[in-house]
Amino acid sequence: MPEALEIIRACDELKRRDYFTEAARAEIVQPRAEHVLEQRENGEWDLRPEQFGPAQVTDALKPEAAQWTYSNPYAAQVPWVRIRARTKLAAFGVKRT
Repeated sequence: MPEALEIIRACDELKRRDYFTEAARAEIVQPRAEHVLEQRENGEWDLRPEQFGPAQVTDALKPEAAQWTYSNPYAAQVPWVRIRARTKLAAFGVKRT
């Protein structure tokens, strides 16, 4: 929570100072636009666009279905993947071995 409040504080301060250009402000208000607010070593602030792809569900028991690709328009974005195991109930009447 403290990290989120710090980001909100920094965004509000930059907004009051009209820090970013009109073009940058127009870009971040686009629907589903994702950006990261970063502070450079020299203290200047920058907006970096990011894109998150849709969630993918794969079946580890079917290797042909466990592959997926995604094309990101921001080549410099570092890939980020979250893998979560999902539980599945056995069909009714199936005996465990």
